[in-house]
Amino acid sequence: MSLFASAKRLEKHNENLQESLRKKKHSEDELEVMKKAMSDMTAARSDELKEVLISSTLVKVDRLLGKGGFGVVNLATYKGQQVAMKQLITITKDSVKRFR
Repeated sequence: MSLFASAKRLEKHNENLQESLRKKKHSEDELEVMKKAMSDMTAARSDELKEVLISSTLVKVDRLLGKGGFGVVNLATYKGQQVAMKQLITITKDSVKRFR
């Protein structure tokens, strides 16, 4: 595969990811899991997590950096700054608890 074809494929992947983030809506069950997990945390841990939860509409995904069992990490732009953006693949009690 040529470098040009690889770049085009990556660009298409990023466009698809950006579009899926715009359309992402959590189910009522997922929201309940997140609320329960946050209420079970210590106050300090809950406050820490609340500080990093932001709307996907405020982030522009640039490219995928890595993928693990619980989520993906993307290079993104937020308020003009490049940031690493973690996103859970599946919202479960365990994945929310282990998210860091």
